[in-house]
Amino acid sequence: MIALELKSISKHFGGVTALENVSFKLEQGKTLGLIGGNGSGKTTLLNVITKMISPNSGEVHFKGKRVDNLPAYKIARLGIGRIFQIGGIFNNMTLLENLFVATNSGNEEEAERILNEVGLVQKKNEKAATLSGGQQRLLEFGRVMIRNDELILLDEPFAGVSEGNCKKIEEVIGKLQKEGKTIILIEHDSKRIKRICNQLIELDEGKLAKKTNID
Repeated sequence: MIALELKSISKHFGGVTALENVSFKLEQGKTLGLIGGNGSGKTTLLNVITKMISPNSGEVHFKGKRVDNLPAYKIARLGIGRIFQIGGIFNNMTLLENLFVATNSGNEEEAERILNEVGLVQKKNEKAATLSGGQQRLLEFGRVMIRNDELILLDEPFAGVSEGNCKKIEEVIGKLQKEGKTIILIEHDSKRIKRICNQLIELDEGKLAKKTNID
């Protein structure tokens, strides 16, 4: 089954072309690595998928349904989650409260289970602001996991993170893959991205330059 399909996506900012005629399909349960230099359009592509910005042309389909004509909150409710390059947690809330907000529920048993999976259950009642950068990333993973999102977009989740937390993030991604989640990962470490991903797409100045299957 095709989880995500982009058809001829183009995005321009004034006279600058961020994406030009980008098309690809991603099968359910696969992990796609997005590579390319700074300014190649990687984050813009994720922004288009989540409707943070609208494409100038082209279509985005999720599980066979066109979604680029929907508002961002409806796209999120379909099961598309994202971890941003700059964190999206609530610093003044506890770790448990961050997970409760993610699902609009107060299921403490489920929240503790998720926090245990990401290695943070011992800090469940602490404010998120007390966490290290890597731990905050892991909390973001927890927010995605408790929502049970089907498509997960990861924008450089390893950037600025300690080696120990990088290993934990890889472990969490591995759990998501075993659960059959579909993942798009932006990452600059070529060894890591080849280790994690099934296929790679390289963007160059907004154009799809190369597709590579790893498995």
